[in-house]
Amino acid sequence: MALSISLIVVALALAILSFVMAFGRRDSFLSVCMAAFVLVAAAFALFQFQLTLNPWAGVVIPNLVLLLAHLLFPFGVRVYARHPRAWPWRFWLYFVSAAVMLIFFEFSFESYCARAIGMSLFIILCTLEYLQIVISSAVDILKRTRYAVAFFISFATIFHGARIIILALGVAPASMFMQTNLITSITFLGTIFYMILWGGGIFLLDSARLISQMSEANKRLEELALQDELTGLLNRHSLDQSIRSETDRQDRYLSLLTAVMVDVDHFKLVNDTFGHDAGDRVLVEIARRVRSSIRESDMLFRWGGEEFLILALNTGVSGACALAEKIRKIIASTPVEPAGTVTVSCGVAERNRGDANDIWFDRVDKALYRAKQKGRNRVEVWGEQSEAPFSMVQIYWNTEWNSGNITIDREHRELLRRGNQLLNMSLNGTAVEEMRPLLEELIDHIRSHFRHEEEILGEVSYPDIKNHHTIHDALLGEAEMLYENYRDNIIRPSLLFHLLVDRIVMEHMLTVDVKYYSYLKSRAASIRVRPALGG
Repeated sequence: MALSISLIVVALALAILSFVMAFGRRDSFLSVCMAAFVLVAAAFALFQFQLTLNPWAGVVIPNLVLLLAHLLFPFGVRVYARHPRAWPWRFWLYFVSAAVMLIFFEFSFESYCARAIGMSLFIILCTLEYLQIVISSAVDILKRTRYAVAFFISFATIFHGARIIILALGVAPASMFMQTNLITSITFLGTIFYMILWGGGIFLLDSARLISQMSEANKRLEELALQDELTGLLNRHSLDQSIRSETDRQDRYLSLLTAVMVDVDHFKLVNDTFGHDAGDRVLVEIARRVRSSIRESDMLFRWGGEEFLILALNTGVSGACALAEKIRKIIASTPVEPAGTVTVSCGVAERNRGDANDIWFDRVDKALYRAKQKGRNRVEVWGEQSEAPFSMVQIYWNTEWNSGNITIDREHRELLRRGNQLLNMSLNGTAVEEMRPLLEELIDHIRSHFRHEEEILGEVSYPDIKNHHTIHDALLGEAEMLYENYRDNIIRPSLLFHLLVDRIVMEHMLTVDVKYYSYLKSRAASIRVRPALGG
């Protein structure tokens, strides 16, 4: 009697816990489980009066109530898993078959042993239904949680399997299961034990879902915090986080970092003429075109209003300017509905190592302002060179730049000669048409020199030749982008100076090429001398 009452109390306690956890929530999973625990308590309460009630009220009805409770558990977990048919037709088949079995072995062929075995088989069947949906369905819980729940629920199968074996083999007479003895005590204790495990498994499932929902909610909040709601681009808050790591990386590894500000021209007129909804559609389309124009390594942010900011990583001012010009052309080339042709102005500024961010962005703003002042739909670059007139510039050959190979040294000197000539023509305001052939010759010289240099380094088996080839490709790409700007009548002395002095001479010849000088000199006898290209 004490164990029976304990089981009822445990079932009611689990029902109350399920009710509390389900209160105020739309999820019906816990409500179904609460009903199941209430039915378990009701069934075992009726079992207490089995000897005083008629067979229908004392045997058939409490057993059917207990079976219904065990059917509600897999029904609940199917609701949890959002199964399209939470209560399949076979559940009714289980229930009707159990009722027929109970009536038959209670009234037609009275056998407590057969009735008990049949009920245990039905309970095992319900447990297997529960296990199947937990293990195989796409419920939103971690695998380890799923198998932990399955492990808990499997105790019901183990318990009733052992009960069937004891009854079928006659290890203990069936009458002992209704008397006060060790077998009865173990039966009730086992039921209490697996009922508690069932409750723990149910609450574990619910907790796993809550954790999963919280994780998804946090992810959405993080996206909202870092992304602009209208365009889907990274926002100012995300920029604050990114700029810190990128500037630290630049200062540590001496890399290049350039900012491009893109501002939609006359955007207020678009809003005033077509409405703010149309203005939003224009911004979304421009954001899409800018995003499709940049490299995967570049970072695009919505700066605010109609302004967008690009962080061009590992890119100097010439490369960033070419990127800005590409964006300007793409946006202006195709009308944006309903506003028609929309143009943008761009400001470009490279960050100097150690510069404060506010100083750097102030330069970008000044370059953008200059683009607006000069008529819009153009790209302007900030630089000290643009703030003051240029004087004549001459880069002289230094004997320390001798590599030990006649061909490479002559081509390096020729590079300086051509660069000095073109640079000073640019500073003196020479016409574009007059400079264009010289620029083409300079780029051709750079291309052929890089090819000859790689051949020579290959002949002497220079160990870092693969990386050297990669650097050459990057420099050539930058030079060709610069040429496209010149071809489109965009002449900027600062860009040419940066390419020749910073990128090719200072960074490449004096930091990259010098690495193979000692290797070449040690293998001088094996290097075949080539004729110079000019000079």
